[in-house]
Amino acid sequence: MSNATVRFFVSPAVRSCTDKDGTTLLHIEENRIYGLVGVGSVIWEKLVRSKCGLGQTEIVHELESEFSLVPRDRLEQDVGRVLDGFEQKNLIERSITMPGLRACVTNSIDDAVFVFINATIRLFLILRMNVFAAVFAFAMVELVLRVLGFKHLYNLVRQWPTSEQNVGPEVTTQRWSEICRGITWYPRQVMCLQRSVVTTWLLRSSGLPAQMVIGCQRRPFLVHAWTEINDLVVNDRQSVREVHEVIDRC
Repeated sequence: MSNATVRFFVSPAVRSCTDKDGTTLLHIEENRIYGLVGVGSVIWEKLVRSKCGLGQTEIVHELESEFSLVPRDRLEQDVGRVLDGFEQKNLIERSITMPGLRACVTNSIDDAVFVFINATIRLFLILRMNVFAAVFAFAMVELVLRVLGFKHLYNLVRQWPTSEQNVGPEVTTQRWSEICRGITWYPRQVMCLQRSVVTTWLLRSSGLPAQMVIGCQRRPFLVHAWTEINDLVVNDRQSVREVHEVIDRC
């Protein structure tokens, strides 16, 4: 890792947010949450801000101006240790990787699952069986999580289109009411992630530009998901954004 020609980039599968208390990271593909404090958080922010990547020597040089009382050899050791830890957790890459066979297979699976779920939900909505659409969607979310994992569910949310039909704001309340009925009908407990995925799917299918938001609360540590339309929370308290730092929107 001491080779100065090596440059490090944040993995495209990682989302993060940073505040005065540190950094929280979400690894989409591995469905893992990490917390960084101190020099680890500082180094991460430098990597996030650099679009061209950073070499270890560059990071050490930047830290020298911020930690002038720390000897350079100590900074080199700390930077090397932090970068090693990032690499072991697949949070960073040494170069920009091109999509390979694995990515193509992943996209094919996502496309096939998307077509089936999207077509079925649209059919339920056309038949005005909206509560059944919600129950079906909850079952599909649980199945995708169990069989394929969070990465595939995340991809399904990102690629879900917003219908071009023109609807009024009252449809938001109507769909959320139907989703709540679906929750009572669904035989298993519905967690915030499932609720937010289904809410986002059904609202977009009804012509509303919904976004699923993933955030975290540090004290006590808690990861939470909710749905928003134009910065207004749909399926949770409006105050949820006051206690959770946003990690990602999809």
